[in-house]
Amino acid sequence: MEYIPELSLCRYITLLTAGGVQEDREMKQAIVPSATTGVSGEHKGDVRIELPVTGMTCASCTATIEKALASINGVSQANVNFASQKAFVSYDPVRVRIGQIIKVIKDSGYDVGSEKVTLKIREMTCASCVRKVEDALKGSPGVIRAEVNLGSESAAIEYLPSMTDLKSLKKAVESVGYKTGTEEPQSKEEDSKAREYRSLIRRFMVAAIISLPVIVVSYPKFFPVLKDMDMDTLRMLWIGASILTVPALVYSGSSFFRGAVAAFRHRAADMNTLIALGTGMAWLFSTVVVLFPKFFPENAREPYFDVVSVVIALVV
Repeated sequence: MEYIPELSLCRYITLLTAGGVQEDREMKQAIVPSATTGVSGEHKGDVRIELPVTGMTCASCTATIEKALASINGVSQANVNFASQKAFVSYDPVRVRIGQIIKVIKDSGYDVGSEKVTLKIREMTCASCVRKVEDALKGSPGVIRAEVNLGSESAAIEYLPSMTDLKSLKKAVESVGYKTGTEEPQSKEEDSKAREYRSLIRRFMVAAIISLPVIVVSYPKFFPVLKDMDMDTLRMLWIGASILTVPALVYSGSSFFRGAVAAFRHRAADMNTLIALGTGMAWLFSTVVVLFPKFFPENAREPYFDVVSVVIALVV
């Protein structure tokens, strides 16, 4: 009879007496339902899930996400609703996992409003307890990630609120013989939307503040202080405007460029593409005109830095 190191001595003697070492080995090799499939191992057929999606700015964003989801092997149907900011996906849990679906959405330049929570787990005594609790959580529908820490006696869980809730998560832990304590919410779908809103406000404020001096410099004829300045002095101010609009592009307009790149990867174009190309080319053309005016006709040397910052501020 072969000795299996991971078995405790008492367990080994019991199995040896009962002639059950082979049975225990087979039990250890059995496939445990994965968290990332979102369903139990006994489930058959397609599963339909509802995913809250954040970061969509126009109706064409839905087409970008739908095209990306449709490219996943195992996804039979994907519909994205811009008004409700949600994606409805039908998929085969045997062929694709929820984590893969969420990754594709994030790679497309958007985010999924999952919830995270920390549950206190009582009465765990060893590493096998950790594995047992993790397996129970990972087998629960809608659980994206579950990590159990023996030292802190807690479980960090990320899940989809449309498929499960705290009560179900606690029940899964208690079903394998452990008790749960007070949960510590980390972030929710509402928190995700609130963070997105605060981010939009910050980005708008940065672009709006930058726009004020840039507009003044861009239209010197309307301001007495600048009206009589010579061209060399104005050109120096325009160089300053070029530098000043960089934060508007890089920070305030970052989401447009990320969205444009994501759309390009999926051979699509949306509003992000339009804004990124428009503001990016306006800044590039204006900078080249200011630095190398001799390469352009005299009536085509006007910079458009104000367009860059104002458009980004208004659209954000």
